[in-house]
This record gives sequence, structure tokens and C-alpha cells, in this order.
Amino acid sequence: MTADATDHRALRLGGLHVRVWRPSLAPTALCIHGAAAHAGWWDGIAPALPDHRLLAPDLRGHGASAPAARYLIEDFAADCLGVLDALAPQPVDLVAHSMGGRVATGIAAQHPARVRSLVLLDARIGPVPRERAERWRAARPWQAAPRAHATRAAAEAA
Repeated sequence: MTADATDHRALRLGGLHVRVWRPSLAPTALCIHGAAAHAGWWDGIAPALPDHRLLAPDLRGHGASAPAARYLIEDFAADCLGVLDALAPQPVDLVAHSMGGRVATGIAAQHPARVRSLVLLDARIGPVPRERAERWRAARPWQAAPRAHATRAAAEAA
């Protein structure tokens, strides 16, 4: 079975937008993107996992998901558990990138019976200094105006 970036369906669970690849397959992998990203980050990975059903939510305030009052790791984890409650009651493989790794490790630590395996891509697991976390929260890159460049070369250089 093959899949490409367009071989998925989208659904809405509450305020979350979720992409689903190969809905009839098992096992299931929950793919959790990093900060200021969205479920489309997994488009290039989906073809490499042809034997899995993939669930990839846009975390709250990201992609096509609704904004929220809080953006704590615990909130993202609760949202992901809601996706699992609705779509995957069996243990899943958690595949996570960057900040999503913090979400995934929180889920694995607090709900080990829900997790079959844990795959972390470019994820920092140690503590984040308070001042850095506050700076990240204040930056809100997803609300920044898009940057434009005069040429493709200028964009690539940036």
C-alpha cells in the first residue's frame, strides 16, 4: 500500500482538526507536530509508514484547529488524549517532533497503557528554563505577520 501527502481525510473533533491516513489499518500512530507547525508536517512522513493508520492533529491554536486560552504542554497532551479516546482506544505508537516530543513523553509517562512505542524526532526532553519558556510564549510566532522576500534566492538565504 502506498500513500502520498494527499491520501488522507480530515475530520474535526471539537476544536481540533485531525488528518487521518489509512483509516482502516492497524496499528495506529499518533503524530504530534512541533511548535508553530501543523499536521501537514507529517505529509512527507506518511508514505514512509505504509503499515500504520496515522492520526495527526493540528494542536490547539495551530493549523486549522481553534485557538484556545492556554497553550501548555498539559493542554496539548489532553487534546491528544481526546483524539485517542475518539479514534484509537488501543495502545498507539507516538511519533513526535520537537515540542511535540514533550507532549508525547507526557502522555507516555502519565498514560503508559495507551502507548505501544515512543519515537522522538529532534525533541528536547530536559527542563526548559522559565525565562526561555516565557520568551517563547510571548513570541507567539503563529500570530506573526508572514515574512515576504523579493526573490526565491532571498527566501532560501533567510
